[in-house]
Parts: sequence; C-alpha cells; structure tokens
Amino acid sequence: RDSISLLTNQLNQLNIEKTNLTNSLNQLQLTLNQTERERNIIADSLATLYNLLVKNQYIKILAFNEVTTTVAMKQGTVNLHLYPNPARDRMVIECSDNITSYSIYTTSGILITTSAMPPANHNRYEIELPLLSPGLYNLHLQTNKGTIAVLFLRQ
Repeated sequence: RDSISLLTNQLNQLNIEKTNLTNSLNQLQLTLNQTERERNIIADSLATLYNLLVKNQYIKILAFNEVTTTVAMKQGTVNLHLYPNPARDRMVIECSDNITSYSIYTTSGILITTSAMPPANHNRYEIELPLLSPGLYNLHLQTNKGTIAVLFLRQ
C-alpha cells in the first residue's frame, strides 16, 4: 500500500512537472513567434531601404557610404549618384539617363510633390527641398528608360 501511494505521488509530481514544461514550451513558442514576426518586420524594412525598383526589377546598391552619405547604383546603362543623403535644403542627382520629372512620396505612399526636372548641367540635377519636414522619403525619377525609385532622408 505504501509503495502504491509513493508511486501515485511520484506520478502526480511527474504530471505537474510535465504540465510546467508544457507551459514553458508554449511560452517559448509564443516568444519565438513574436521574435519571428519582429525579424520579418526588420527584414522587410531593410529590403525596402536597400532595394531599389527600376522597371519592376530590383537592383542592388553598389556603394553606400555613411560617412560621405552618397548612394551609387548601376543597372545596365543606368548610373545614378544621389547626395547628400541625408539632405537638408537641396539634393544633387547625377544620372547617365535624361531625367524628365521627379515625384516625392512619403514612405506610406502619399504624394508630396511632383515636378518637371530642372535642366541638367552635364547630367547633374539639383532638387530644392525647403518645404519638406525631416523624415524618410521616396524619390521617383522619371527617365527616358523608366522610373528609378530611391529612398532619401531629409534632415
């Protein structure tokens, strides 16, 4: 009788430990799911920041220098340099293609402004930015070969 009682107590203790381990495992799974969601959000944000869309094809940033804050890209025959980034009152764009117009959007897709591009001086364009609030923006450049989308930061 004592051994049955002892075995019953041990079995009850094991069931309690099993329940505790199951609860811990469930909590770890919830934490893992939350971490995975956060990782996906970060990955999506990084993809948005570091992938540019040209004619529905992603191109890679070939150079990004946080010290000089320039961005340089190349896709086929398209060469683009955008600086300074972050920008204050103006931004310089050097592009091998003729840029005809530009549009500036918020990161949520709201159009801020669109305008014909001022004439280039040896493929060097300047855009004035005095009315933009500080923040991250999408710059869409319309060229004779398509649209180039670039993210820039306004200080």
